[in-house]
Amino acid sequence: MWKKEITDTLRQTASLLSFLLVVPLMFGINQLRLENNLTFFSYAVWGILAVAPLLVFYLAYTMFASDDKDGAQEYLKSLPLPYQNIFWMKVLPRFVSALLFILAANWLVHKYWWTHGMSAFWLSVDIEGYLESIFMVAVAMLYGFLLGISDRRNPFLAIALMIPVLFILLSSDTLAIRKILYFLFSHVMKPLGLMHLWFFNLLRVVSFIIAVVIPAVLPLLVLIPVFKSWDASSGKIRSQRILKRMAMPLTLIIALFTIYKLNLL
Repeated sequence: MWKKEITDTLRQTASLLSFLLVVPLMFGINQLRLENNLTFFSYAVWGILAVAPLLVFYLAYTMFASDDKDGAQEYLKSLPLPYQNIFWMKVLPRFVSALLFILAANWLVHKYWWTHGMSAFWLSVDIEGYLESIFMVAVAMLYGFLLGISDRRNPFLAIALMIPVLFILLSSDTLAIRKILYFLFSHVMKPLGLMHLWFFNLLRVVSFIIAVVIPAVLPLLVLIPVFKSWDASSGKIRSQRILKRMAMPLTLIIALFTIYKLNLL
C-alpha cells in the first residue's frame, strides 16, 4: 500500500509539474517579440510560484483518483487495517511532496526577492509565510481525504472543503494578526519582562494560529464523526452529512475573512 501511494503521488506530482514545460515556450515567444525580455530564470521562478499552490490542490483532489478509477473504494474498506493507517498512507506522501515543493518556492523568493523583484501574494519568507505553507498543505490534505471518502465529484462539497484552505492562503497577512500580536506583546511579553526576540517570534506564531489556523481547522472538529464512520454509509450520504455539519463553521470562516479584509477587527 505504501509503495502504491508513493508511486501515485510521484506520478500525480509529475503530471502537474509538466505544466512548467510551457515556460520555455512562453520565454521563446516573448524573446522574439520583446526587445527587453526577462531572463529565462525569471520565467522559471514565476512558473514555479504559479504552479506551487495548484500542486497542493491537485494532490488533495486526486488523493483517491486511482481508487475511484479502479473501483477500489470497497476494497480499501475491506482491508484488515485501522482507518487511521489508510489515512496516513494517503495523506503523508502527498503532504511531503507538496510541502517540499512549496518550501523550495519559498527559498527561491527568499534568495531572489530583491535582485529579481519576485514575490507572490500567497507566499512570504517570514515566520507567517512558513507557517502558512505548512498549515495550508496540511489542511488541504486533510480535507482532500474527506473529499476522497465522500463524493469527490460533488462540486458543492469540493468548494466547501476548499474554503478553509483558501482562508489560510489569503489571510496570512492581515491586520487582525498584527492586532492580536500587539495585544499579546502589551499584556504578556512586557508584563513578564520577556523582551527577547525568540519570545516575540513565539507570539507571532501564537497570533497566526489564533487568527488563521484555528478557524480553518474548526470544520475538521465537527467532521470527526464523519471520518470515523467511513465504512458505514455511501459517499453521497456522507457528502450530505459533511455539508450540513460544515454550514456553521464555513459561515464563521467567511465572516472572519470579510472582517479581516475590511479591517473591521
